Order: sequence, then C-alpha cells, then structure tokens
Amino acid sequence: MFRILLPILIAVTFPAAGKTLSGQATVIDGDTVAIGETTIHLHGIDAPEMDQFCSDKKGKQFNCGHAAKRRLFLYIGADPLDCNITARNEDGSLAAICRVKSYFRNTENGATRGEKFDVALEMVLTGHALAARAQASDYTVAEGRARGKGMGFWSGRIEAPWKWRDHSKGEINNSPASHFNYFDRTR
Repeated sequence: MFRILLPILIAVTFPAAGKTLSGQATVIDGDTVAIGETTIHLHGIDAPEMDQFCSDKKGKQFNCGHAAKRRLFLYIGADPLDCNITARNEDGSLAAICRVKSYFRNTENGATRGEKFDVALEMVLTGHALAARAQASDYTVAEGRARGKGMGFWSGRIEAPWKWRDHSKGEINNSPASHFNYFDRTR
C-alpha cells in the first residue's frame, strides 16, 4: 500500500518541472529560498556556503556566505517571487529560475524599475554567486563578465563553493574541472 501511495503523495506535494510556484520567499542562503514549506535552489548558480570566508581586495577576510545571503535578500525583500521549476533535486527540493520585480533603476541584467528579473542571473552578474557548471552552463558568460569587471567577490579572492565544500569535508575533488584556478581573475 505504501509503495502505491508514496509516488502519488510526492507528485501532489511537489510541483513538476515546468510549473510555476509563486509567493513570498524566505531567503535561506545565497542560492536557496523557501516559499511556504517548499525549498527552492536557484537554478544554475552556486553561492558561497554560510560558513565560507573570502578575502576582499585588501586581503581582509569576510564571511562571503553571509554576504551572498544579504545580497539575495536585497533583491527579493518581501516581494512575491515567481519560480519556474526546472527540476526536482535528489533531496526532494526543487531547482527553479526565479524572478522578482525590480525596485532598482537598472539591474546588471538590464531590468528597469518595475520589470521582473532573474535573481540567479543578477547574483552571478554582481559577483555574489558562481555559475554552477555541474548543474547547467546557463550563467558561465555572466560569471566571466563579473570576473572581468572585478564585481562582488571577484574584487578579491573566492574559492569556488563546490571546491570549498570538498575541502571542508576533508575530500579533494580530482576531476579536471576542479583544477580551474578561481583565484586567477585574468582568465
């Protein structure tokens, strides 16, 4: 009986890819929000972890995970977030492209006051998140633009969040992609 009901319960509880979920969001960290009881990871980005430190352009250490969370909150605030679900993650959370109405005169991604903009793209363009290459290559050009301009975390030193997670667990990721030097802003 449980085997029959579980897939039905999951299908009813979590919206399917391609559906939209809207509502007031709570910012969990620099790349994760919750709408109601549903956890949503912003599609295509990876922001520093909450206990991850970076260095600014003068070499001073700061908690870049908290800075990323504050930046995401700045974009979302108390406004309703519209999330187009792209996938369901292994942990049951959703991945989505989320948009919110701009209160800024201009955003880095070109939205003006009153227009909706992709918050993940804005996080990457302002240098407060990295493109998640393992998930999607959607934001790699935007990351290159932010790196080239020395925006956000790119003005100092940042370790890619996925590499930082591997190091913090005592594991080293030996895949070729993990050897890209995120401290070298000249590439």
